[in-house]
Amino acid sequence: KPEFQAAVILKISEKPKLYEAIKEVCAKVKTKIPDTVIFHIEPTFFVTEGKLRTIDGLVKNRTLAIGAPLVRQLTINEFKSILAHEFAHFSGNDTVYSRFVVPVYKSVNSAINDIAGINEGNKGDNNVMNAMSLLLFVPVIFLKIFIMYFATIDNILSRSRELRADWIASSNFGKKNMESGLVKVVQISQHYHSAAEELGFSNPNYLDKYEQLLHRDSNKLEEYKQKALLEVEQVFDTHPKLSTRLASLPDTDYASDPHGMEEIIQEILTDEKTLSDSYQQLLKNYTEYQEKTEKIKKEFNLL
Repeated sequence: KPEFQAAVILKISEKPKLYEAIKEVCAKVKTKIPDTVIFHIEPTFFVTEGKLRTIDGLVKNRTLAIGAPLVRQLTINEFKSILAHEFAHFSGNDTVYSRFVVPVYKSVNSAINDIAGINEGNKGDNNVMNAMSLLLFVPVIFLKIFIMYFATIDNILSRSRELRADWIASSNFGKKNMESGLVKVVQISQHYHSAAEELGFSNPNYLDKYEQLLHRDSNKLEEYKQKALLEVEQVFDTHPKLSTRLASLPDTDYASDPHGMEEIIQEILTDEKTLSDSYQQLLKNYTEYQEKTEKIKKEFNLL
């Protein structure tokens, strides 16, 4: 099944300020406006050309995902910089590339699991099991070495694509805006996941509650930034570390615009409330499911 995103679909035709910002950025990056824009509960932006399941139903083709917890914290220039980074993945055909790469991972891992299943099915007959294990040893090793090298090359390319997207965003909307946008993404992502347990699912507005926690913990944000700057890239990282990204940005200027984001936020307030309510219901349902599952397990063990 397509991956599920806790997200609602935004009708950008009814949001002129948001549409205007998206249209401007697409024109600068030289790519088409996305077919669908979704508003999701994670503090990240991303683009895809695959299918996604959302709270409002299935979306497909060129989709932009806007992270609700992050939007309130961005200036209009930071917002456009991050959009430019994401749309650069469209202009560079990165999303098309991913559609060919993902099946390779799935197919190879499926083959390895199938081979493991053959061995599992022969348990009980030691002679057969030993013979099969010996025969299947070489293909399993080959597949594991292949996927390791494939992932290494893929991740090197992935990091270079991210740096290209950063460069395009910085070139069009200024180095300072891209720098501050990248830093906020790192800071808020780190804080959001550390605050998850406190958020729960009984708040009048999940995102209002998160903003309160972010304001309360504002002194931690610099700590998150410094920690991220000290991280060292590993061979299997799909994204460059923050220090690499900041050092790779071209030194460009862009006229500062202190206004504009407030109007976009006003346009999506209703969608924010819908997303908040729907996500809290999902959390509640999941928690109840876990509790019932644990209860059944305990009852079963007592029989």
